[in-house]
Amino acid sequence: MIRDTMTGPGADDEATGSQIAQARPFAEAFPALAEAMRKASGLTA
Repeated sequence: MIRDTMTGPGADDEATGSQIAQARPFAEAFPALAEAMRKASGLTA
């Protein structure tokens, strides 16, 4: 299977503790996308 041959980012479904520690909030990492999602859902502040 293709999945069995994958390596690198995305090859493992589980995040490690260090990856979680480095994670940023979605709205901080993708501000324009987060704003577009807020507007589309009617949740603008």
